[in-house]
Amino acid sequence: TFNEIGITGSPYVWNVIPVQTSTWQLVSVSGQYCAGNVVNNPIQVIAGFPPTVTFGGGGATVCAGTGVPLQISPLGNPPFSFTFTDGTTPITVNGIQGDTTILVFPTDTVTYSAVSISSLGCADTATGQADVYVIPAPSQAVVGADQTLCSTSVNIAANSPTVGTGNWSVIQGTGIIANPNAAFTAVTNLSSGINILQWTIGNQGCISADTMMLDISTPPTTADAGPDQNICGSITLLAANTPGSGTGTWSLISGSAIITDLNNPNSTVTGVAPGQTTLMWTITSGICTSTDIIEIFASPSAPVANAGPDQFV
Repeated sequence: TFNEIGITGSPYVWNVIPVQTSTWQLVSVSGQYCAGNVVNNPIQVIAGFPPTVTFGGGGATVCAGTGVPLQISPLGNPPFSFTFTDGTTPITVNGIQGDTTILVFPTDTVTYSAVSISSLGCADTATGQADVYVIPAPSQAVVGADQTLCSTSVNIAANSPTVGTGNWSVIQGTGIIANPNAAFTAVTNLSSGINILQWTIGNQGCISADTMMLDISTPPTTADAGPDQNICGSITLLAANTPGSGTGTWSLISGSAIITDLNNPNSTVTGVAPGQTTLMWTITSGICTSTDIIEIFASPSAPVANAGPDQFV
């Protein structure tokens, strides 16, 4: 409680210096001879004190770009603003209400150091640090394009790492990799359908990976167009094999002929021109094909013999 005497103007401003949070209100007012009416509007004054903070965490060995938790434990009147640095760039976290964990994502070994802490307009320098040891990132793994193949063996390729060691592995399907640590190598014994191989580059437990898909079509039945033919006239019957795997199709390679049913291994052929005609029987499964040809050698139809009428002598 204090008295102020000799007030000559309005409004009047008091300066108070609280040592703790407190509430102030007007008790009485009087003029030279008379006491006035008091309208109480209590005013709370929050006394702020320089906050303190405990800063730490880190101490971990991580892969580049991995999140690392740092702990901030402030003491004082919230909300707090805390600033720390990675040695180059100040980082400020606002609105802290109490113990807080933040994530940082360093790409190199770094020491984070506390800079300052503030609340309610009061600030103070801060101490504490967190060391994070970062393993260099391995080279980014890059493999060749996906492939659709007829063969169960193929050469595969990926990038050669400048940081770390590469390794091929089978993720789906089958395959025997000749040299798993070579970026360029052969793979055999692939299974029909989808096979997925992965190229992984690792450095002290940190990895980068990329995958390649090898789609192996089921091999078609080996095509057999049947034996070559020598015919008289322009009509013949084909005799190719029936595919157990895939679809067969006839095509005209040279000469002249009309194939009645292109997908029938025993189709009739008409309109065969005199001379040599070549047909191909193709069996297709996926992108894979097997072919065989048949040569047809046609002679003109022999003229009809006419010995003349019978005679009686």
